[in-house]
Amino acid sequence: MDNVKILSLQFTPIKADKTANLDKVKTLISNTKEKTFDLIVLPEFFDTGFNLSNKEFIKYAECEDSSVVLKELAQIAKQYNSYIHCGSIIFKDEDKCFNRAYLLNRNGKIVSKYDKIHLFDYFGGNEGGYTTAGEKYVVAETDFGKIGFATCFDLRFADMFSTLCKLGAELFVVPAAWSVINKAPETYKTQYLKNWQMITCARAYDNVAYIVTSNEVGDVRPMFTGLGNSMIVDFEGNVLANAKDEETAISARLDFSALRKARQIFPIDNLIK
Repeated sequence: MDNVKILSLQFTPIKADKTANLDKVKTLISNTKEKTFDLIVLPEFFDTGFNLSNKEFIKYAECEDSSVVLKELAQIAKQYNSYIHCGSIIFKDEDKCFNRAYLLNRNGKIVSKYDKIHLFDYFGGNEGGYTTAGEKYVVAETDFGKIGFATCFDLRFADMFSTLCKLGAELFVVPAAWSVINKAPETYKTQYLKNWQMITCARAYDNVAYIVTSNEVGDVRPMFTGLGNSMIVDFEGNVLANAKDEETAISARLDFSALRKARQIFPIDNLIK
C-alpha cells in the first residue's frame, strides 16, 4: 500500500479513570478532519496514567478475557475500520502483571501482543516493582505492512530495533510515558527533548523503517511533566508530524511501496549482523 493513514494520539491521562481516558481517545479521534485511518496509536498507560502506586497498578490491572478497555477499543476499531495499537495497559496473566501492548485489527480482534522488555527502574521509576519484564520481540503482520512493537524505555536500545528489522518490521510503533522532572534546569529539559527526538529519528533512519511514537503530555504525576512530542517519522529520518506539547492527534500518510524500494537498494535487514 502506498497511502497508509496513521493517527497518533497524545494526551494527559486522568489518574485511574478508565472511562474518562477512553472518552479522551474517542474525542481526539472524532475531532480529526479525516475519518479514515489504517492505524490508530495510543500512549503507554493511556487508560490509567502512571501516577499510581505499585498496589494501585496491580489493583487496576486488566484481564484479557474480561477487559472492558479492550472491548471499548475493539468497538472503535470496527467503527473506523482501522487497526488500533492499544498503547500499553497493565494486564494480569496468572499471578504476574505485565506492561502489555495489543494490536487489534479492523474487526476489533486481537492480532498480537507484546510485553515490555526493558522496564524503567531509574530516576524514581519503579516499573519492575509491579510488572514482570517480557522476553519476546514481536512483529505483527497487517494488511499494509509489518509492525514492530516497542514501548517507551525500549527506545533506548538500538539493538532491539535492529532485531525487529531483521524479523521484518517496516514500521516501529512506540507508545510512551516519557517524562521530565519539573524542577530540572531548562538546559537539561532542552537536551532531554533533543535526545528523545534524536533517538526516535535514528531508529527510523538506521533501520530504513517508519516509526510512530505516542507519548503522554502535561502533568502526568507529581514533579513530572510528560514530554509530549509524539512523532511520525519516515524511513529517512524526516519528521512528518509532531504533536509538540498539546493534547492532540497527529497524522501522516506513509508510502510502504517507497520503503520497500528503498530496502531493495539498501537491504538493511540483510546487512544487520
